[in-house]
Order: sequence, then C-alpha cells, then structure tokens
Amino acid sequence: MPSAMIHLDVGRKVGKYIYGSETDAPAEFYVGTLAPDCVENPRELKDRLHLRDLSCVERRVALANMASETPTGKSFKFGCLVHLFTDVIWDEGPQAYHMEGYIGANWFRDYRHEISLASAYMFHYCEWTKDIWEKMLGVNLEEHCSDIPEYTPEAIFKYLKYTSEKQAENFAGVSPAFSPDTVNDFCKNASERFIRFYTAKGFKNG
Repeated sequence: MPSAMIHLDVGRKVGKYIYGSETDAPAEFYVGTLAPDCVENPRELKDRLHLRDLSCVERRVALANMASETPTGKSFKFGCLVHLFTDVIWDEGPQAYHMEGYIGANWFRDYRHEISLASAYMFHYCEWTKDIWEKMLGVNLEEHCSDIPEYTPEAIFKYLKYTSEKQAENFAGVSPAFSPDTVNDFCKNASERFIRFYTAKGFKNG
C-alpha cells in the first residue's frame, strides 16, 4: 500500500495517456485513484475491497475482470482500478523490499512513517499538486463518485480533507527509505505497466 500522493502521481501519468493531458482528466478520476483508502474499518472489508484477501494470481485475475467492466468513460471507477493495480505493483515491489531489509521493532509503524514522509514531500514540492487537490475537493461526490457503494461520498470527502490537511501541515523532510527519485521511478513504471495491462486486453475507451 503506497501513500496518497504516490497513488495520485501514478493516476496523473495514466491520465495523461488516457485523456490526452492531466488537465483533461476528469476530477472524479483523480478522486477514484484515492477513494479505496477511504474505507478503514472493518479491516476485513478494506482487505476485501483491495483484493488483499486473494492470492497473487487471484488478485491479478480479479483486476483483469474488473478492467473488462470498466471503460475509461466511467472516470471514478476507472480511477479506483488504477489505485488497485498500483497497490499490487507496490506491494510486490517497494513494500516487499522495505520489509525484507527492515531492522527494528515495529515494521508497520516505521513503514507508514516513511511513506508519509514521501507523500508529504510530493505534496509540497510537486508543481501539479495544488491544482489536482483543488479539483478533487470541488467534485460533486454524490453525482460523480457513486459507482461503488462501499466508497460513500461522506467517507471519500472525509478522507480527502483529512489527507490534504495532514500533508499540508506535517512536512518533515525526505524519506530515507523512499527518496523522491525512487518514488518517481516507481510512479513512471507503475503507470506504464498499467497502460500495457489495460490496452493489451483490448479494453475500450468510452
């Protein structure tokens, strides 16, 4: 599970390819790239919605099935698909590498701290941040973000508001584990892999 800004940057890069430019990507698409994390409890529900209750092979099959039912015109749902795909690539890559090399008493706490640092750095130093967050916070969630009942407009707005405020207030430097270059390389690679995955299956725009 990567941080919010990592999800958003993968979405931004996918959006440039699918919609022509990041400014042409619908705001609800960007909301979708974050929405799955609006569900916190119960943990079993969050794991199920993130496909983490499945084996690696089953998870990829589920993503392919979801992609076959999600044209790019369903912008919010398409963004959610990008989020779930990004999770798979991150979990099998940077997260697994961090866990393998970890020395300490509480891996999960320290891991969350590192990805929070990485996310806050992006929030403050990426030039595209302000415009996309303003667009997301201005979306009519009831109208545009209701394709997936478990992601309620109330929960989505609460998550977006909390996350933007926390990142704005809590910048504390560069993550030693996930440097800006490392994160940028991941986002580029994950977006390219998603586009290959989505287009190779013959899934359609519209």
